[in-house]
Amino acid sequence: MAYRIVALVKTYDIPEELVINSDKTALHIGPNTDQTYDVKGVKDVKNLGKDNKRQIICTVSSAASGDLLPLQLIFQGKTTVVVPKDPGAVAVRAKGWHLTMSSNHWSNQQTMREFVDQVIVPWHAKQCEELGRVSSSQHYIWNIDCWKVHISEEFRGWLKENHPLLHLVFVPTNCTSKLQVADVVLQRPFKHRFRTQFNLWQSQQVACQVLNEVQPDNIQLQLGIKELKCHLVGWLMGSWEELAGLKQMIKKGWTKCGMGKIHEAKFEAKALSECLTRGLLVLEAVEEDTTVGLEGDIEVLTHMEHASLAGVMEACLDDQFDVPSDVDLEGSDSEEDGSDGED
Repeated sequence: MAYRIVALVKTYDIPEELVINSDKTALHIGPNTDQTYDVKGVKDVKNLGKDNKRQIICTVSSAASGDLLPLQLIFQGKTTVVVPKDPGAVAVRAKGWHLTMSSNHWSNQQTMREFVDQVIVPWHAKQCEELGRVSSSQHYIWNIDCWKVHISEEFRGWLKENHPLLHLVFVPTNCTSKLQVADVVLQRPFKHRFRTQFNLWQSQQVACQVLNEVQPDNIQLQLGIKELKCHLVGWLMGSWEELAGLKQMIKKGWTKCGMGKIHEAKFEAKALSECLTRGLLVLEAVEEDTTVGLEGDIEVLTHMEHASLAGVMEACLDDQFDVPSDVDLEGSDSEEDGSDGED
């Protein structure tokens, strides 16, 4: 995978700002937990929000330069009425975020095309302008996993027809937990910060009721989508802004996935040699693994209640597994391994 990326970088003179990795993750609208407080020995323990299963899909992306791209948020509904329109939503749209909807909140052909048109392409244009390059001829790379929509002929055909400068490089199947940058270093701290903000709001709501002398058994939280929607985008903005400020740590995540040296001359020479020897640039076979379960983004996270976002990110980077920069784990030139939780 890294070798193929290097070959494309050298062939088309692609800067690190235009080597992009993206992945979708499911976010509970009201994060819940199995832990709570009650009197010892009580058999019936009340847990606020435990049955709340509602989610939205969030697509998190970064560039090899360590920059964080705008997010895509997918809400559940049949019309745009479900998409937030509060001042917070207006503010994030101004930053390039894309807020949309689908009937079941999962990503699909339509939302993926919207993501390319509304997030990836504007990012490409902005970076070309800042780098003094011509966007109409500047190639760029999108590194994604082998989810069924990504590897479909329909989606890839649409990309080739409408965005011929965009090159897809797929993360090998069953390897997203080690080779997908978003999985390795972005999603866990992003979710942690979001959950921390929700917990703070929740504790304030409970404290307010206690101060108003509401009995513990009568304490209630308004966790409906209408009540939370006005807070949701603001919480996600807080997570995104803090994560975006940790540019060097994001770059370490790329290194951890074996792609930290894609713009270094020595590694480039080795990669090009391997690509020519092994024919990696012409490999187009699609390997679709239907046995893969839900993506690592739906994993049960070890919640570090009082840890900072940077602390959680450090824990991700401290994982014992690193991909050596001189080893290339091959994947098909088509995407995702069904690990996204999208099927």
